[in-house]
Amino acid sequence: MATSLPKWRNPKYHRTTERAPTARTKLSPDLAFLIRAPFRANARKVTPSLKDVTACRAFLGKFKSGGAANLGETDFESKIGMFAFVGAVPVGQIKLNFEVEKGKRLILVDAIQGQRGTKNLRWAFKGFSKISWPNYLIRKAVETAREAGFAEIRITKPEANPHYRRHANETEAEAGERQKRMRALYSEVAKAEGFKEAEEFFFKKIG
Repeated sequence: MATSLPKWRNPKYHRTTERAPTARTKLSPDLAFLIRAPFRANARKVTPSLKDVTACRAFLGKFKSGGAANLGETDFESKIGMFAFVGAVPVGQIKLNFEVEKGKRLILVDAIQGQRGTKNLRWAFKGFSKISWPNYLIRKAVETAREAGFAEIRITKPEANPHYRRHANETEAEAGERQKRMRALYSEVAKAEGFKEAEEFFFKKIG
């Protein structure tokens, strides 16, 4: 464990850029302190509890890097992302948060986000993996969570994502089309991977 709090624990510190990993990037154990970003869901700053940090570390300890997926530092909805790769190029990510609810460990997938400019590579990923990158990452998260003793994994519905709102440079029609695509993506991925639907999220019992 870190002996002192790094600068990103300071509420005054906030990065506006993301640092995508390479296929060989190793995630520092200290990134356990990065869970719960200031903009997560309800846009309130939340400090992770010791139980949440312990759950995060348990997941990191069981994650097996290599192949077409790896963990890396991200931003906004969460601080830890699982990235899908074609070669050394990241094509998409899921953003992960960790909680303990009534004594049970939960993983929250708070965002499913493709990498801009990689449309052809995303199709290539599906070609060689025989599965789309979001489904691949969700399966990897479920597999790791099960090995780490988690009870449940949830996919937060996109309506709770701050990026779901209309962007300043969008027309109302453009925002509506983007939101429609987001809802369809989250719903299709969740149902394909055996998740059930609740009011604010999709969930799957794994423990």
